[in-house]
Amino acid sequence: MRSWPQAAALGRALTQLCGAEAAVIGRSTLHLFWDLFGLFDPRDWSVIVDEHSYPVARWAASRMLDADARLREFIHLDVDDLAQHCRQSKRKRVRPLILTDSFCCVCGNAPSLGAYCDLARQYDGLVIMDDTQRLGLVGTGTTPTMPFGWGGGGSLPFHKLVREPIVAISSLAKALGSPTAVAVGPADIIARLQRDGDSRVHCSQPSAADMGSVAHALLLNKRCGDRKRAMLARGVEVFRTETERYGLQIVTSLHPTQSVYLRENQSTIECHRRLKERGIACLAGKGHRGEPRLVFLLTCRHLPQEIRQTIHVVADVTSAFRSDAVSMRRFSPAGTGSR
Repeated sequence: MRSWPQAAALGRALTQLCGAEAAVIGRSTLHLFWDLFGLFDPRDWSVIVDEHSYPVARWAASRMLDADARLREFIHLDVDDLAQHCRQSKRKRVRPLILTDSFCCVCGNAPSLGAYCDLARQYDGLVIMDDTQRLGLVGTGTTPTMPFGWGGGGSLPFHKLVREPIVAISSLAKALGSPTAVAVGPADIIARLQRDGDSRVHCSQPSAADMGSVAHALLLNKRCGDRKRAMLARGVEVFRTETERYGLQIVTSLHPTQSVYLRENQSTIECHRRLKERGIACLAGKGHRGEPRLVFLLTCRHLPQEIRQTIHVVADVTSAFRSDAVSMRRFSPAGTGSR
């Protein structure tokens, strides 16, 4: 099905932004993941997926199970366990498709993407990454005043992953505000995805309005993206400083998704209700080990004073439920992982 004329130009702009060889715009991450996994013969490939990866990519990876292929899980962010699975794939004469998120909002850490790419190269495989949490947020050249870096190109420029065996699929609806998605990566794979993807044959392509939203998002990112990311980083730092001052337990990360951990499962809903009554919107969730938590999403529009007032209310509401008994890992300040 033919794409809109501006799709090629926008694809080139996204290619440049992400530091990749090629890019293609899609309706959603599910459409793109579904098309991508459809390019690989399950008799020749084995999917190895992080145990806590986001469901959307896993749904698409399930199509690899039709021919009795196995979707195997490796321990969350564990390079050694992943390497063991890659060795098992080699013994079975199949190539690994390593499926991961670029950042985990639950534990506040990122995978060692460079190490993942090294394994993919060693075993003639490919890393497939959901970069939704990073595209439009992080970029190149972090500094103390710009901890997210510059440009907002996502994990590929942030981790300096140039010409690596990795495909990144991201929603543009998070940091960039466009109801579309993009896949970036090696030129040959992106060309196959654009030519042979099932949804590109059987589903409608992004509309003119969708393409207009992508163009507008890229324009705003170029004009004021770095300034807004600096404002957001400042807001997150205020959130972390205030929660520490009140003795609230969080996972150390500069990601705008911040969690306050509680003591009892039943306390989460009650705290959520009380905060809602006082005009504060958050989500009730759980950590990887089932720890109850309240999840807050910060944006560049949240002023430091508003954040301080919010944490004051959160501390007051959660005082009856707080506990220091929950043992949390401590992560690097930016939750970046390492190469």
